[in-house]
Amino acid sequence: MTRYDVHQHLWPASFVAALRSRTAPPCLDGASLVTPEGAFPFDPAVHDLDTRLAMLDRHGIDVALVSLQPTLGIESLDPGEQRALEDAWIEGIGETVARAEGRILALAPWRVLPGFAGTSVGVSALLDPERGAAVDDVDRAGGLLFVHPEAEGPLAPGRPQWWNWTAGYTAQMQGAYLAWLDGGRE
Repeated sequence: MTRYDVHQHLWPASFVAALRSRTAPPCLDGASLVTPEGAFPFDPAVHDLDTRLAMLDRHGIDVALVSLQPTLGIESLDPGEQRALEDAWIEGIGETVARAEGRILALAPWRVLPGFAGTSVGVSALLDPERGAAVDDVDRAGGLLFVHPEAEGPLAPGRPQWWNWTAGYTAQMQGAYLAWLDGGRE
């Protein structure tokens, strides 16, 4: 039986370069990833294809499904900036998928694209009808839909670093699921 991991993020060199060229979140500042939620250590080796394939082997995973995570805050950028970052990821990940020989599959961010296994959207696609077009598009195309939490913004004073990830993201996913139950299933 083929073993899949359906939730991984992998950044091709083109996307890393696009983040390094920016001065406002999301961006890479030296060894730090800066997002609307704060600054975090960044290790480029994590995004190396050979390193990722070795990790899959170590854990007995045959195929990883990768996406561009909405928690970077790209969706809050103006449309031109958002599209430039997404296009840098799409271009690079297409090459990565080809080199991975079936071990890596990718989900296109917020839209249906040829050569992608489906679409990844943030929770706002289920909560906000204006953002929900991607859900209908992927349904018509018969691809996979992956719903992911979105950036929460800076931590409230006194909250631990993990707060957004455990409290905020979980609440977002519950809200998206309830919105789906309330009318998205049709």
